[in-house]
Amino acid sequence: MGHFERDTAVEPDGELAFTCRIEPGWCGPNGGYIGAILSRALAAVGGERPAAMAMAVLADDREESLGFDRSEPPEVSPPEELEPTPRPKELPPFGGHFDYRFALGPPPFSGAEDALTGGWLRLSEDRSLDAALTVALTDSWPPAVFTRSTSPLAVPTLDLTVHLRGALPRQGDFLEEDGELWSRDGELLAQSRQLALAV
Repeated sequence: MGHFERDTAVEPDGELAFTCRIEPGWCGPNGGYIGAILSRALAAVGGERPAAMAMAVLADDREESLGFDRSEPPEVSPPEELEPTPRPKELPPFGGHFDYRFALGPPPFSGAEDALTGGWLRLSEDRSLDAALTVALTDSWPPAVFTRSTSPLAVPTLDLTVHLRGALPRQGDFLEEDGELWSRDGELLAQSRQLALAV
């Protein structure tokens, strides 16, 4: 069992109840990490009954009937052409679980004019990309507001909405406060909308 699998595991604890352990290495705890744990609980229940203080719409796999998608991934260098970015010490501990490759916008805390960032992101351990990891990834990139700031600031999640769009699970490939998570081959896997508080 990999670290992510272990750190997001849930154990049944009565009807529609689960127990989990919030691992210190994922603190604050990160909103995407909490979402990953909720994804595990929802998968364990099967979506037939309410299972968490969250809203989820679940559907069986099916053939696509309306085959159009006009979304385009950002034009950036492929991950193998970019050096892994050392995690800035100002970022929360959970960032240590990921490999970051910045490809769009200035680095965090550079006092830039625009709040824009993007790049490649993957879990440091080698594992396939499932729904829980996809949810975690949507909230694991440094917030765009960090590029405008010149010093660390807390940005706790107040609301996080994730739309899972691509077929999962899939083998791992290497995000905005409106975010998009793309596979390496150009498929839009998930969209996220995060309302955060800068304090």
